[in-house]
Amino acid sequence: ECYSIFQDSKKYIFVGIESALMKFDGKTWEKIPLISKTEKFQPWCLTEDKKGNLWIGTYLGGLFCYDGNTVKDFSETISKTGDSYLTSVIDKEGIIYWGTLEGVFAYDGKTVTQFTEEDGMSSDLVYVIQFDDNENSLWVGTNQGLNKINLAEFRKSGKKIIEPYGKEEGF
Repeated sequence: ECYSIFQDSKKYIFVGIESALMKFDGKTWEKIPLISKTEKFQPWCLTEDKKGNLWIGTYLGGLFCYDGNTVKDFSETISKTGDSYLTSVIDKEGIIYWGTLEGVFAYDGKTVTQFTEEDGMSSDLVYVIQFDDNENSLWVGTNQGLNKINLAEFRKSGKKIIEPYGKEEGF
């Protein structure tokens, strides 16, 4: 079964399969094992950072970073309790955002920031995330509706401003 697919800047094709990643160079396939505390898990989201590292978010297996040679487990660097990273995007500054079962996590290479229901989101169960054209807002789709995170204000002041759009808002 195939759970995700991604082409990196070097034109390699990566395919997420059960508990592993397949790398295709145009001629041959290479299996890249992902070692987790969980026996069975699926790579759901793949994102490449500015350094060419491939970030592999899984359902039930945690988060990994592949530098082209070595796979490192970043699960506890981002979330101490979560093991599912369902969707991801990276902004022009290199900040990676993951949608998880615990809200949205942002990682700039040093600091982790989490956006949750406590901050105003309609739910912590995040299925999809997408920037607007100028990356001033992050749109977050959850099981309880849509949320708009004001990234421009967050970058400027650190303040978390979230607008939920659910049934009460006509969504």
